Amino acid sequence: MAVLIGCSGWAYGDWAGRFYPLDVARKKEEWLRYYASFFDTVEINTTFDREPNEYLINGWVSRGKTLKTFDYSITLPSKIFKDADRALQFEEWCLHTLDEGGVLGPAVIQTPAEYTNDLSNRENMRSILDLLDTTKYNYLVEFRNQSWFDENGLLESSQELLSDYNVGCIISDEFSLPMDCKGDNIYIRLRGKGRSEYPGDNSYQYTDAELAWFKGLLDDAGKTCRQIRVYFENSAAARSVYDAMRLMDIMQIPHRIKDMRDAEAPRIIAK
Repeated sequence: MAVLIGCSGWAYGDWAGRFYPLDVARKKEEWLRYYASFFDTVEINTTFDREPNEYLINGWVSRGKTLKTFDYSITLPSKIFKDADRALQFEEWCLHTLDEGGVLGPAVIQTPAEYTNDLSNRENMRSILDLLDTTKYNYLVEFRNQSWFDENGLLESSQELLSDYNVGCIISDEFSLPMDCKGDNIYIRLRGKGRSEYPGDNSYQYTDAELAWFKGLLDDAGKTCRQIRVYFENSAAARSVYDAMRLMDIMQIPHRIKDMRDAEAPRIIAK
């Protein structure tokens, strides 16, 4: 079983001096290389709101190809829910380019928060998945509305919809629901407590007890799955970096040696 742990993004200005040393912080083109010296994967979520152009995609490929065993998890644009053809277009020119460059990880279909579990939206999701090559690419869906779940986790009808297309479901701690880790490939987004009450607040710091609980969850899931991915989205003041490294330490996953300072705004000093 492989466990990949990373962050949702790397280009945050407030990481300068906290994660990025000042000499690196002055050269934004070096940020990804520095990030990749600690982590083997990163999640690109900005594409949900803004589709990347060819120049940006080729830049991801050219930089990613120089980094051994590094890949991008990437989110499809939100516009696909109003125009399903955009999903196919994104697959053909973005996913294909990243895949040809050998740097593509999972492709994420993230629903809007108001995307409720009703007949219209279920048909909409099927219209999107019908167009995509779910056998070639590793697609996963993140339902951002609680109506797709019950107190036991993902509704059976929701699971059946995804299973029809061989598509997995992303697990998130956004809602107070059981984190049901099933399947061959498990993908977890750790957004931080209170995100549902305070959208856009990325400042939550996970406790040692919470990270230890996640370790137990991953250990159990690892008995039956092939790969686990965990992405931290609490990016404010490099908290996602700090928590990702702490989880890697708890999981005894080898990574670059560093000195980590626990503070309200953690500063991470690499060696």
